[in-house]
Amino acid sequence: MKIIFKNLWHRRAQNGWLFAELIIVTFLAWEIIDPVAVSISDRNEPLGYDADRLVNLSFISLPENAAEYKAEEADSASNVANSAKIARYLESLPEVESACFAGSNPILNSSSNYWDQLRSGNPAVDTLVKNIISVQYEPDSKFFETMGIESAPGSPSPEELSRLNIGPREIIVTEDYARLFWPDENALGKKFITVSRDGKDTTYTTIVGVVKGLRYQSILRSRCLIFKQDRYFDYNTDFDEFAYTVRLAPGVDPKQFVADFGPERRNKLSIGNFRLNKIAEQQALIDNVEFTYGIASNRKIKMILCSFFLINLILGTVGCFWLQTRRRVSETGVLRSFGALKSQIIKMLIGESVVLATTAFIIGDLLYLQYALKEGFDLGFVNNMSLNVIDNWVSNFWEHFGIVSLIVYALIIICVIIGTLLPALKLSRINPVDALRDE
Repeated sequence: MKIIFKNLWHRRAQNGWLFAELIIVTFLAWEIIDPVAVSISDRNEPLGYDADRLVNLSFISLPENAAEYKAEEADSASNVANSAKIARYLESLPEVESACFAGSNPILNSSSNYWDQLRSGNPAVDTLVKNIISVQYEPDSKFFETMGIESAPGSPSPEELSRLNIGPREIIVTEDYARLFWPDENALGKKFITVSRDGKDTTYTTIVGVVKGLRYQSILRSRCLIFKQDRYFDYNTDFDEFAYTVRLAPGVDPKQFVADFGPERRNKLSIGNFRLNKIAEQQALIDNVEFTYGIASNRKIKMILCSFFLINLILGTVGCFWLQTRRRVSETGVLRSFGALKSQIIKMLIGESVVLATTAFIIGDLLYLQYALKEGFDLGFVNNMSLNVIDNWVSNFWEHFGIVSLIVYALIIICVIIGTLLPALKLSRINPVDALRDE
């Protein structure tokens, strides 16, 4: 290490431009890699529910002028009965484990969402809690077990929650949301408070179930949701469009299930005035939502820019260090003539490059930190700002800074080692007499 620092000091003039280049590279690498790292993290963050075996089927109602339209099947009672027949048929399929009614849209990962705000009566907490996504589901529809949502410890099982007949002032919440209000307590039985505008009336909403955190949409980072029962059949009589979600049995491939859903099965789902419109796996809906909000195209652009930058970074950094190392033939010859081992020469050359790159990285990293303290880091999709996010590195400033710094540092060091190691291996094998004679 002593020789390494001496060499760096004596070669400071030759290394000056390389040092400045590495500082600039560090700053630019942060600007390019940060949004890509956030986007990739959001894409791979667990949804919190088992979406791998979910398939969504959407149905439409025939118009009155259709040739197959049946006027006697158009009343509300017939619509409810025919919808139940669809559910029974879907659950009778050997590939299907369970099915639940999804109303007019897929319940999870719909392109639209509903917002709510709840307060516990504790001002210190209530002022910090942001909006909450409210999910409506049909009672007695096997919703929680079909969607693969797990219960939190101490809460009723998914099957019990699906069959629980809850009132308008009762809700089910995710663990993450309950933790905002009662971090060290079981939220089951806790109450939210709603006070009228004039302050005269107070109503209470009771938590009757707690489930593990899940993401409503893949583009959102928040795992805070509440669930309310929504009796779709009570206020929808025409059934223009509705959907069912089915959970496939273990081992069944969703893509194959969709591909094999042929005319025979479609005909059996032509019940009353209802016809199957579309069938798609859950992943297709997730991709569609990302496309709708422009997330997919934005991620692709970021990846292309990052790839272009990385190629130039690798070629530029490796090339610079390659040339710097190759110029030290005479120095290597002198060291070899004094008995330096090949391994010692390689370690010295790599050590110098690593120390130089590390020092430049620290300066460039601190410069970007000053910029980030003013402008902030990339936080991904904008709606994440209006929702509570718990235990996620992207939303934690210092954790965000540390993780991306490690990524940038690792990338720079890898390029530097490659650019130094290859010519160093060749130099270490050179004959001392030949090196000194050529010089």
